[in-house]
Amino acid sequence: MEGVLDGRLTIGSSGDIIITDHLRYLGSDTVTGRPAPGSGSVLGLIAEKNVEVRQVQNVFTRSKGIVINASIIAMDKSFYVKNPYHQSQNNRNKTHGVMRLWGNIVQAERGVVGSYRIRDNLTRGFIKNWNYDSRLPHLDIPYYPPLRS
Repeated sequence: MEGVLDGRLTIGSSGDIIITDHLRYLGSDTVTGRPAPGSGSVLGLIAEKNVEVRQVQNVFTRSKGIVINASIIAMDKSFYVKNPYHQSQNNRNKTHGVMRLWGNIVQAERGVVGSYRIRDNLTRGFIKNWNYDSRLPHLDIPYYPPLRS
């Protein structure tokens, strides 16, 4: 899934939910992903298994990252990036860029998004820039479990 949301929506799956490109609210900053002040848009993702970020046709290497605006629940497994260490010929620095997430993540197990090796400053996968969306406790996400601030 990918796209721009103007409104309130919850998507549920008895299996996995797969994110293939930017998933943001209308009016969110296209670089930082920060939701626009006063925006009422909100997205809930509930997967009985995983919520997976999957690279499709070098999207991440072209854009140098991904923006995700969502409140995410991976009930049985994880929120993770499929093949975070994959490097294409056009991506010799081994990173997909920055994953800018505004929302929250609830998962049974921590999933791999990227890694950093201090010894030689080597980064693989995504560099995380994750932010809690403080609007969430005040917005009604359809069919979503209650959130506490």
